[in-house]
Amino acid sequence: MASVLQRQPVERRWDTLTALLQHAGDAGDHNLPALYWSAAEGGVATDPDRALTLLRACRIPKVREFIVRRLATGSLAAR
Repeated sequence: MASVLQRQPVERRWDTLTALLQHAGDAGDHNLPALYWSAAEGGVATDPDRALTLLRACRIPKVREFIVRRLATGSLAAR
């Protein structure tokens, strides 16, 4: 599912990403956090408000770290 999201338009990814990132058990998987981030990165870069909502829902520490870093160095830093 995470790899398919990368081929969807960014605006259509949010609901699925939010649901996937709430599974804390995926944090220990070797591949899933990277796949989730690959699907999320474009949206985080272009829609910081929705990215903050995603961050609040996220239960995967590595993805949370990536979201915060991207917001701090990208879209929110420009405000």
